[in-house]
Amino acid sequence: MRANRLLLIAVFLVSGCTWSGVQERDTRPPEPPKHVLFLGRVDMPKDPFRAGWKASWSEHQPHFDKGVRDWIARNRSDWAFLSLDDRLPGVPLPPGSVILTGTITSLSYGIPAVRFFPGMGAGQEKVSGDFVVYAADGRPLAKFHSRESYLGGFGIGGLDYINMDTLVRRFAETTAEKAIEAVVPKGTAAGR
Repeated sequence: MRANRLLLIAVFLVSGCTWSGVQERDTRPPEPPKHVLFLGRVDMPKDPFRAGWKASWSEHQPHFDKGVRDWIARNRSDWAFLSLDDRLPGVPLPPGSVILTGTITSLSYGIPAVRFFPGMGAGQEKVSGDFVVYAADGRPLAKFHSRESYLGGFGIGGLDYINMDTLVRRFAETTAEKAIEAVVPKGTAAGR
């Protein structure tokens, strides 16, 4: 009797649960994007007093481009993303296009030794910038300031879990979201 109970308990413990289900999928092909976000020039002004070992925008700009591209691909199927090459002659942009340009106002690696201890932002990594969204005809649609920072650990100090490239990608996602909200607000029917 006791062996039967132990066998039953052992079978119960090692057996797995399975679940199955069917979800209907829309078989229509996806609609082509209705809007295009062109990423224009995003620069950081030269600072003659900035030390060579400090953070430079040229190292992190590809991560900014990738962050904007990935956010649009993940969250807005009605938008497409393209980078503008300002060395090429200007071509007319299609209707529904917007251009995002900006200036990085702050880029700092912070101080990891200070960031390790919980505090009021001491040693934080940060990146911020001022951005303008232009319509295809060149008129400004929105101006905004975007900022992202990292305080270390899980947000209150401790060991670093993200690097500056990841922070710049998060900054790009925040910026892309704000740029698209400026063109098509969330509350409108066309907002999603």
